[in-house]
Amino acid sequence: MSTEGTPPLVGRELDLAIAQEQLARSARGTPASLLVRGEAGIGKSRLVAELAGVAAELGHPVVVGRADDLDHGIPFAAFRDVLARLGSDGPVAAEADGLRSAIEGDHDEAEHLTAVFAAATRLLRALAAGGPVVLVLEDLHVADGESLALVALLVRLSGLPVLTVVTLRPGGGATELEQLCERMAFDGRGSVVDLEPLDRADTRALAAAVIGAELDDALADAVVEASHGNPFFAVEVAQSLVDGGAAAVADGQARLVPGAPAAQLPRSTALLRRLVLGTTADLELAKVMAVFGRFSLDHLGLAERLTGLSGDGVARSFDRLVASGLLAHAAGGGYEFTHSILRDRLYDDIGPAERRRIHAAIAADLGVQRRGGGVLDVLELATHVAASAEPGDTAAAEVLLEAGRAVGPTAPLVSADYHRRALELLPAGTPRRAEAAAGQARALHLGARPREAAAVGREALAALPAGPTRAATAALVVNDLYLDGRAADALAVIDAEMALGGEPCPLLAMRTNLALQAGRYAEAAATFRDAVVALDAADVTPAAELMALAHVVQYANHVGEVGLAADLLRRVEALAQGASPTVGLAAHELVAFADWRPGLIARIEDHLRVASAMRPEGAALSIGGSSESARARVLWMRGRWDEALELVGNAGFALEQRGTVATAQLLACSACEIFVDR
Repeated sequence: MSTEGTPPLVGRELDLAIAQEQLARSARGTPASLLVRGEAGIGKSRLVAELAGVAAELGHPVVVGRADDLDHGIPFAAFRDVLARLGSDGPVAAEADGLRSAIEGDHDEAEHLTAVFAAATRLLRALAAGGPVVLVLEDLHVADGESLALVALLVRLSGLPVLTVVTLRPGGGATELEQLCERMAFDGRGSVVDLEPLDRADTRALAAAVIGAELDDALADAVVEASHGNPFFAVEVAQSLVDGGAAAVADGQARLVPGAPAAQLPRSTALLRRLVLGTTADLELAKVMAVFGRFSLDHLGLAERLTGLSGDGVARSFDRLVASGLLAHAAGGGYEFTHSILRDRLYDDIGPAERRRIHAAIAADLGVQRRGGGVLDVLELATHVAASAEPGDTAAAEVLLEAGRAVGPTAPLVSADYHRRALELLPAGTPRRAEAAAGQARALHLGARPREAAAVGREALAALPAGPTRAATAALVVNDLYLDGRAADALAVIDAEMALGGEPCPLLAMRTNLALQAGRYAEAAATFRDAVVALDAADVTPAAELMALAHVVQYANHVGEVGLAADLLRRVEALAQGASPTVGLAAHELVAFADWRPGLIARIEDHLRVASAMRPEGAALSIGGSSESARARVLWMRGRWDEALELVGNAGFALEQRGTVATAQLLACSACEIFVDR
């Protein structure tokens, strides 16, 4: 992140000092985090570049990745950018290849984030072999859900001297990550820097540095009024005024030319004037490229049709944009704008109708290629379909659903977003709406978002016909309502499903446990035996059986049926041996969570050890928080109270954010017990 050729850092001395404090913390061998927040052009990248320069001078490796809103449907896109910038050679090539393979790997949905986290940790450990390392991840307000989930894990890493630097615009799609970074700062493990607009004096000083001359009061006022203290626009406005003849420079002084209309240029116009290099053709091509995001030379023919320019005209404009430094080779191939703000301002200046037209033309062209047998990533097609399709376009909805299914096994949160967009397009009353909602609910559930999953799942149940999809969705909704602490709502869903002829397993088991949780003891006792019998039904899937066992074991424990609970737990252990990796992992975590038999610590640790081999220590949260609860209990009973409290604080906070209220409350109770013991 070289700062060569960039304007000086003005008015950010305190912010840089705060950032350097966290760099010093990592240099002492302690992990740290830094959140840099602010509007577009406010100087986030400039501040981080200055910090990266300091780190590089100290010999600390700096690893950089950036999110792009057009990559929102590509899982782990920010980390793909990290790998592209790292290249394929160097001392950590093997670890980089490992992360690349983990991202592209064909893993079970519950294991993919874990595998990527483990590979990312190995890469950071290799980078930090000689000392601290700085991981910079920019523009995460537009990052995909899987990138955000991985960042949230890496920020909490302990034992590695890594400074994780995150930049984003407030109010974007990274609210949970913002809250986590704020919590880290509150706990003394990081800092948050909110960048504000520069004051008049600093704006004037920055413009003077760009122009190379002192500004008179009238010119300073023009720059301040046009830029509103935004450093990026202050630089562009100042240079535009000089280039356009609105400001005269002589003998080290710059003055505003009286009556010059350019003095009133709005921010976007001032910027675009510098971007288009004085030609309409360059502007038209730049706009098209802004919609593409990353532009391959294979798309020059489409650019001709979209701009109405000749092939030679497009080629000349493209070469001028490259020669001017506005475009450069992208790390992952093709070309992109050298600064994300350049692309953002062009994209915003196009207007919503024109943007939709260009996205639609790109989607249509890609669709023709695909139907003609061309090899095409469905996610690239889905990106432009999502930005251009209108409600009622069922063909577009099917493309988005296909993209959701394609990433579902490895990136459930990205999958959920594709399903959500498809739902916006599908006509009311079509059966595909219910199926799409069911798919979104499942993806949210696997992405550990029980509150959102339950809400979407209930919408699906309102229209789904009887069958396996409805049965699975109903069980998911009940389970997620339970995790959200809404036992009464979950019971209402169970009763409605039973009235419609729903399968007794796992519904009866869920009803038994939830009735107990709601204080309806007679109802719970009345269904308990039938719930156990229903477990032996011939057509029960391993997932349904495990869900039922989870609830009847908890009921048996609470009512003192110790022998039956032990038998049921042995059944869970047997189920773990021959089931899929997802069910096997959940089974081991269930035993660790629900085993209350004497001498439990050794057995719990055995199951946690097996589960940790499938989900490495410190990796993604278990869906219901059962693994974290079991670990906290073991640490507490082993007398490792500080470690237990740290786990409770981190996991409990994350679980509350995601709507897993029941387990978060259990963890809080464990913390209370520890404090009482002390």
